[in-house]
Amino acid sequence: MLFNDDLTGYITETETLSNTGWNVFLYRPARFISSAASRITYIVWGMILLCIVLIFFVSILLSKVIVAPIETLSAGMRQVESGNYEVAIYCDSKDEIGQLILSFQKMIETINNLINKVLLTRFSSKNMRSKSCNPRSIRTFFITAFP
Repeated sequence: MLFNDDLTGYITETETLSNTGWNVFLYRPARFISSAASRITYIVWGMILLCIVLIFFVSILLSKVIVAPIETLSAGMRQVESGNYEVAIYCDSKDEIGQLILSFQKMIETINNLINKVLLTRFSSKNMRSKSCNPRSIRTFFITAFP
């Protein structure tokens, strides 16, 4: 007898041939299919793990690219807060953060110009102006003289 009714452990497939009408039966041991499926499962899990690692490193890289100019701007703001108006922050990026840094730099220049104008006005009103004085030395004089 070629046909065994005990098909446990086998995957069967039946197909009828259209030109002859014969039935074709395919019997495959389930262990062959499950071993192929387990290999595919390991490959898929490996790809998922690789993607997670790549996403992790790309996110670290992107966060450094985005956060570094913000930290530089923050450090400049702390210097201005402490009274140092000679802060210079440079950024080559043309994005929103670069525009923010450029606006901050322009604001500091405007503040410095206003301080120098006020100090020159005070200085000239007290008739203390001399040709050897420049606005920085005048500013330093007033900052130390009138804290």
